[in-house]
Amino acid sequence: MSKKKWLIGASTCFLVLGLAACSSGESEKASGNEKHSAESSEKKSDDKELNADAKFDKEKTDKFYNTVTKKLGETANVDDFTITVDSPQVVPDDELSKNKNGQFIKMNITIENKGKKNHKISELLHFNIQKGDTQYFATVVSGATENHLNGNISPGEKQSGIATFDISKEGDFKFEFSGFSKDRGIWTFTQDDIQPAQ
Repeated sequence: MSKKKWLIGASTCFLVLGLAACSSGESEKASGNEKHSAESSEKKSDDKELNADAKFDKEKTDKFYNTVTKKLGETANVDDFTITVDSPQVVPDDELSKNKNGQFIKMNITIENKGKKNHKISELLHFNIQKGDTQYFATVVSGATENHLNGNISPGEKQSGIATFDISKEGDFKFEFSGFSKDRGIWTFTQDDIQPAQ
């Protein structure tokens, strides 16, 4: 009888130890996967340090928006705003940590809130540059440029500032301001319109 109890106890002990070992192995494997996943996303984040450009469906996007198209220096009315976009300018390469598309530029923008409520503007959400079916999203590089156009604009207030982009060195471009509705403003420009760095 006591021999039988000893065998049951020993079997239970081996079973518990076996399960603990398996659990530990799975835990290490999961931990390894998490580490690999974290390293991968950190690498992806580094790869997109300056700019997350992406392909988009130009035809579908154009159908979605009510678009006002202007030339540089002209003013467009979009939602509660009047917006003027002036000539872009190259930001010197030595001020940047990386330049993957060819040139880093700043767009000079003036926005006036003609509405009756406050609006928050973000260069990361409201601005982009398009070339063909590629969108270049705004990029903030700390220390490289100042006066980024971000923050609250009160009714009647006018603000001027910049949005910065890492774009290619050739082609025709469109700078877009997307409002808070289906309205947007587009300003067309070419490589020749981009002013050299000072």
